[in-house]
Amino acid sequence: MAHINLLPWREQEKKQKQRDFFVGMGVSVGAMVVVLLGIHLFIVSFQNDQTQRNILLKNEIDFQAVKLAKIADLDAKKKKLLNKIKIIKGLERYRFGVVHVVDGLAKVVPDGIYLTQLTQTGNALEIKGKSRSNVQISRLMRSIENSLWLKSPQLQIIQAVNKERKDYLDDFKVNLKHFYNLVN
Repeated sequence: MAHINLLPWREQEKKQKQRDFFVGMGVSVGAMVVVLLGIHLFIVSFQNDQTQRNILLKNEIDFQAVKLAKIADLDAKKKKLLNKIKIIKGLERYRFGVVHVVDGLAKVVPDGIYLTQLTQTGNALEIKGKSRSNVQISRLMRSIENSLWLKSPQLQIIQAVNKERKDYLDDFKVNLKHFYNLVN
């Protein structure tokens, strides 16, 4: 029988398999690198898109914040204007109130009394004057009670000045309230 040496053929086949293995590994590693590079590029692209969206949203939020600030400013201006309108309407409503109060005073002051001072604080009035007798002061108090514009008289002071003279005058002070805001 002839001896055939199979070792070189096995050796060549083993080297061929190793080369095929390394080529397969190289191709696999190359394919893996390409796949990983593709995934990396996809993720980077996705991140860039998200960054662009975030920038767009931030710009839109800033724009809306400016609009909201303008709206808040307009609301504040509106409140100020409404308050001014309310004050103007109140002034318009009560503009003749002082006239009514003075007219009411002229109607309630009886003969024998003259007023020296009139002080207003809010809807409170303080009247100072002179009178020939206490009867006129009583008449003044009753007239104020019956008046449409004047209410709640309170006599504070009656002070005799000089009783030795024939035409003596008493000083008096009356506090009262006026109601000119009853008119619509």
